[in-house]
Amino acid sequence: MKELLEKHGKTHFNGCLPAYDGRKGFYTAGALPFTSKDFNIKLIDRDESGDIKREREFKVSVKLASRADINHLRQFLQCKSREAPHDIIQVLDVVLRESPSKK
Repeated sequence: MKELLEKHGKTHFNGCLPAYDGRKGFYTAGALPFTSKDFNIKLIDRDESGDIKREREFKVSVKLASRADINHLRQFLQCKSREAPHDIIQVLDVVLRESPSKK
């Protein structure tokens, strides 16, 4: 994901810093300018001397799966709803873990 954002972050993601759960989940704070897009990413592994050890190419598909509504969390916290908004809680969990997991 780091390579994807370095290469296409400003042009295709409007500078958004998405949170990635390490599997299939990819969350942004706002809408992206597309609903579905494929990206080709090349990863280059180098040895200690800097020589190319191996090149791998990946196709990364980003598509809108759903939109989480933060108002459900607000209603739950204000005791206006009895059902915990599990989808919002999952998104918040991924976002809060993003920075520590990189370090």
